[in-house]
This record gives sequence, structure tokens and C-alpha cells, in this order.
Amino acid sequence: MSPDNDRVLDRDKLLAFIAGWLHDRRGVDPAQVVEAARLGDGLDVDSLELMALVVDLRKATGLDLDTESLFDADTVGDLLSLAEQLTTRRR
Repeated sequence: MSPDNDRVLDRDKLLAFIAGWLHDRRGVDPAQVVEAARLGDGLDVDSLELMALVVDLRKATGLDLDTESLFDADTVGDLLSLAEQLTTRRR
């Protein structure tokens, strides 16, 4: 699939995807899912949930997200930046 289709690629769409995913999986209020929100301490996302989120992000974006790099993400913004870097490299 090309980047021109409906896949999630821009930062706002990625944030909305993550917020929706956390709401559906954990009941997190989407308003709490902001770039400064801490994944572990703030949103209680553990390593297994982060892996599941990565798998779903891969499916939604078509990006080959590096799992090890994503474990370095402390905040939602860090996660967005990592995904965005891959998006920029693909263009």
C-alpha cells in the first residue's frame, strides 16, 4: 500500500489512533492521551501492552516500527516522534 491511502501516517492521526487504542483496550479517557502523557507511570501501559500497541500500529501504518526503539519511548510524544521519523524516511 502506498502512503497516499487511508493508513494512519500523520502525527494527529497517530495520536488519535493511540488514544482510541488505549480507550478500547484499557478504558483510558482519550483526553488524557496527550503528547506529554507518560506511557508507564501516567497511562499504565506495561511492556506487553506496548508490544500489542506496536503490532496494531504496524498494521495501521505499514511502517516497520523498531520494537527496541519503542521501548525507549517514555511519553506518547516520544512514540509519535519515532513513528513520524519512519514516515518521513518512507517518503
